[in-house]
Amino acid sequence: MLVSQVSLVRTRAVSLPACQAAYGCSVRAALDAWQEAGPRRAHRALAEAFERLARDGQLRTRDGRRAARHFIQLVGSEVEDRSEFGAVPLDDREVREAVTAGVDVFLHGYSPRG
Repeated sequence: MLVSQVSLVRTRAVSLPACQAAYGCSVRAALDAWQEAGPRRAHRALAEAFERLARDGQLRTRDGRRAARHFIQLVGSEVEDRSEFGAVPLDDREVREAVTAGVDVFLHGYSPRG
């Protein structure tokens, strides 16, 4: 049942109270299902990739999970802030510049010292 709740929330952008009324799910269960379907899965994949890169000497970190959190914040927070969490459209150039700047900062902090 949680899969259909997540699908409803993602595809129709309905409110969590509407999901709760339609499916009888708790807000916490709907949020957990959404987190597991997207953000947590992406975070785990990034953390694993950063840990592999660290083992190969291409990234300097002892904690892939923390590096993933830093990366996500650095590449996404400016876009979220400037777009008011998606309410104000940004053109592709603005998004590309903000994301590129976040990647540059991440690499500056996590690149191996040589």
